[in-house]
Amino acid sequence: MCNTCSNPIILGNHIKKQLIRSSSSVAANYRASCLTKTKKSSISKISIVIEEVDKSYF
Repeated sequence: MCNTCSNPIILGNHIKKQLIRSSSSVAANYRASCLTKTKKSSISKISIVIEEVDKSYF
């Protein structure tokens, strides 16, 4: 087991930072999907949003 995993405070901070990164990615990709010019591009961006949301939920 690594040192980071054995310290719950460090592990908690790591998870918080990851959730912040993931949520900002969701927001940025959703905005990008709204601004696309083609339906194909919009679907591609929305699929990234769904993937990031799934990662955050897990």
